Amino acid sequence: MNTPYHHVTAWIGAISRLYPIQLFTTNYDLLAEQALEENRVPYFDGFVGTRDTFFDLQAMEQDALPTRWARLWKIHGSVNWTEDQDGKIHRRHSPGSKQLIYPSHLKYDQSRRMPYLAMLDRLRTFLDPDSTVLPSHRC
Repeated sequence: MNTPYHHVTAWIGAISRLYPIQLFTTNYDLLAEQALEENRVPYFDGFVGTRDTFFDLQAMEQDALPTRWARLWKIHGSVNWTEDQDGKIHRRHSPGSKQLIYPSHLKYDQSRRMPYLAMLDRLRTFLDPDSTVLPSHRC
């Protein structure tokens, strides 16, 4: 395919790096996952398993995967996330009750639950001035 997602993920798969690539997105769609898979780039999104996936906070915090694995953090959820009766979030391949954070008066409270809170913490750490290579401008 010839989409911007495919161009970025092809680049991710082609470069050698000391640190893993971290992709942060507020998109609910599965375009990033599709492009990563079609370009054969391994990635971790906080979930483990194949049949009955579950969110693994400990694996996310330990971050012991090889640097060639991209990290994909979906800050507002995804169309393939569902919540079970116990309130646990799973990634599913079949339709279910979608776990998304919509723009509404509930957005702040919804974003303060797992797995969203863990992904926002990753973004905060990534943007920390002591650990980032992004330029900072002080007034």
